[in-house]
Amino acid sequence: MDLEFNKVAGAVLSAMLVIFGGKTVLDIVSREHPPEKPGWVLPITEPASAATSKEVAAPFDAKQVVELIPKANAEAGQDVFKRCMQCHTPQKGGPNLVGPNLWGVIGREVGKHAGFPIRKP
Repeated sequence: MDLEFNKVAGAVLSAMLVIFGGKTVLDIVSREHPPEKPGWVLPITEPASAATSKEVAAPFDAKQVVELIPKANAEAGQDVFKRCMQCHTPQKGGPNLVGPNLWGVIGREVGKHAGFPIRKP
């Protein structure tokens, strides 16, 4: 490489930095024309059901769940549970994956499982 080329390139880049950087600094410092609203307006639309009704969801009722247990069908939930198996294992003594093993989850203390680390927020 030619030393003169490096000097010329450095001078051109420095001049561009001063020109464009100086204008940006002056725009920030002067603030003659502050924006009416900061940022951009995003096209967010609410679903029709949420926009028209402000209903509050009913609290969880364990009695309703207990009434549905005799009608439950394990085979009907197998397809849905396949998505859960990416992170959990259902076998007794199965390994922990991203989530803990789900064997014996009923009656287990919430947020605790042997061998599975608890994340603190």
